[in-house]
Amino acid sequence: MNVPRALRRSAAIILAMMLLPARAPLSAQHHSSHSSVREALDEAAIARFVAQARAGTERYRDRTVAIDEGFRLVGPDFPGMGEHWINVGRLLSARFDPTNPAMLQYADIDGKPTLVAVTYALALVGGDSAPEFPSRALWHQHRNTIDEESLIDQHVLDDSHRAGGRIAMLHAWVWLENPDGVFQSDNWRLPFERLHLTPGAASTPSGAARALSLLTGGDANHETAFTQIGGANGADSVAIRAAIARARARADSVVKARRDIDGMVAALSEVWRAMWDEMDAGVRAEVRRNLLPVKGR
Repeated sequence: MNVPRALRRSAAIILAMMLLPARAPLSAQHHSSHSSVREALDEAAIARFVAQARAGTERYRDRTVAIDEGFRLVGPDFPGMGEHWINVGRLLSARFDPTNPAMLQYADIDGKPTLVAVTYALALVGGDSAPEFPSRALWHQHRNTIDEESLIDQHVLDDSHRAGGRIAMLHAWVWLENPDGVFQSDNWRLPFERLHLTPGAASTPSGAARALSLLTGGDANHETAFTQIGGANGADSVAIRAAIARARARADSVVKARRDIDGMVAALSEVWRAMWDEMDAGVRAEVRRNLLPVKGR
């Protein structure tokens, strides 16, 4: 039977929506460096895009407005991204419109939900490709759950599965400056913003930011991700949990020491490195191997 493309696209979206809230073991995606991509981007076109996105989402800085217009929370609060709030109607429209993103990203800052970024999502089926803007290399895909967001620093669109349904996504940091670029998936300035700290470097090492994120809920997020990616058993899970708990305590001590920001970043980077050393020593060799793709984050 020849199923119309629109129906197949809708089926892909519905399948993805069924999977979004779930937690399941996931496989790591591909790492990619986007420095050459950023150099080739049309800065004037990006500036216009950001202006349109901000104009179209200004009203959502009040999250109650977003809720009234149909946005709903999916997945957890990610350390480098915040929460994802999705509008199913916009996802079903399968349109890439700068003023109408399918998702909004919020993070708690000063005890209130703060709009920090937006996300564009398109259902792809068959030979579909992601849009050329800002670059196809800056889009990434989901074939499992929204939890995939936690697995790597930056993910890419993988066309090796072009025959199947998938969701292509593009993050845009239009409400919180991202030192690594508007369209990078993670913004490692966010953990500092949550605690009213200003990183000294233009691009803060993600290890320092991840260590800092342990103080604002990132401990649970990383524990879940490392346990799933590593394929940890009971004893492994205990070791992972203990290492993260001790790293959280050390990060708290670093922040309370009130040293200069550069010294704080260096100390937090060491906290993150020491946490990995402790996890490596406490889990099985198989778990260590499984965690290697994310160890350098």
